[in-house]
Amino acid sequence: MACGIWVGGGLAWSQQVPDTILYNGKIVTVDNHEVNEKLGTITQAIAIREGKIVAVGSNDQIRRLAGPNTKSLDLKGRTVTPGFWQYP
Repeated sequence: MACGIWVGGGLAWSQQVPDTILYNGKIVTVDNHEVNEKLGTITQAIAIREGKIVAVGSNDQIRRLAGPNTKSLDLKGRTVTPGFWQYP
């Protein structure tokens, strides 16, 4: 199954099925390298495989990547930032 990976403002595709999907949240990517008040991109969902982020995007984009063994977690509006969520 193909998987979207966030690359420079767009989705690229690879052949990785995520182990875990977090959706319905505020995913803050902190990908802004400038010194200003904007932290970076904020998306709704994130896909993780083997402890690494493989995609970020809308709920629909990311949830379509799920395979039969992918665990999905509804964040119910919670915020996820780098370094604050540990892969089980």
